[in-house]
Amino acid sequence: MKLLIDARPLVDPHSGGVQRVGVGLIEALCNEASSDEITLLTTGASKREIPFSIPQNTKHHHVERRNKMLSASMMLGAPIESYLPEKYDVLFFPNLGFTGPLNTPYIVLIHDLSFLIEPKWFSFKDRVWHKAVNPKTMIKNAKSIFTVSKQTKIDLEKLTGRKHAVHVLPMAHTPLKEAVAKTAERPYFFAFGSNDKRKNTACLIEAMDELRKDYDVNLLVTGTETWGKPYVKALGRINDDELAEYVKGSEALLYPSWYEGYGLPVHEAASIGVPVIASIAGALPETAPPGTKLVQPEKPHLWVTAMKSALLSAQSSVPISNERSWNEAARMILNDFR
Repeated sequence: MKLLIDARPLVDPHSGGVQRVGVGLIEALCNEASSDEITLLTTGASKREIPFSIPQNTKHHHVERRNKMLSASMMLGAPIESYLPEKYDVLFFPNLGFTGPLNTPYIVLIHDLSFLIEPKWFSFKDRVWHKAVNPKTMIKNAKSIFTVSKQTKIDLEKLTGRKHAVHVLPMAHTPLKEAVAKTAERPYFFAFGSNDKRKNTACLIEAMDELRKDYDVNLLVTGTETWGKPYVKALGRINDDELAEYVKGSEALLYPSWYEGYGLPVHEAASIGVPVIASIAGALPETAPPGTKLVQPEKPHLWVTAMKSALLSAQSSVPISNERSWNEAARMILNDFR
């Protein structure tokens, strides 16, 4: 079997959890498909290396053209297949993206559909991108679809009408690297996405205002918005090494999101022994590791209670990390390919 895998999310430094899922899953796919021919496709003005060792049955094909120009051509009807060096039996897309109309059977992995559930969570630029990708058509025409949770499958069936050949992938995670905990700003809680409305940072700010009446504690959050509070530190974009350091040094990972298709960071925090307080919204009640403290995202006073508990008994409230490997998911996808 000749298989092409869209590796563009693997080399995109802004893909976040999608990239980390893709790296673990696609590396396992390449290793499990030892009797097949695999091509990893990337695009862009300059070639970036695949972030894992490529086995002998796998090659890396790079289309050296600017992504904006390629995306525009695919929006106008030029299929991504026209940039491929040969024909393939099946294509695999580990995330939604620009493809143009496709003739080769393909499979797609859907992480979440928050952009269809509540578009106002996203910036104008993001909404334009989501519309341009034309996700409903990509989903409709896929030979088979994988999702990261039962909740995402339910959302997909409800929002797109696609009810056949939709499978829930047995998710794993690549543990965060062993790291020395950040000591600056301690004690502190850590959270994601101060610029992302879906991440619901406003709830944490209200909770912090109340919590600081009794505790001298800070909030470190990725993104650039500072909220005008001296005890809220915006970290901007951080790399995976910095992520591990900040999470390791925190009193708990706070994850008050309005919606998640899976919630990879809660597993990553658990893997390095950090307590997790997460929202009871979206797929998190289904997917969060056992021992995660689940709280309503619209009730800051309950977050105050949970945060106080973490400050007083952090070591006794660490969730049980999922030790599953990506090989099970890779075999499931390969069986579907065949």
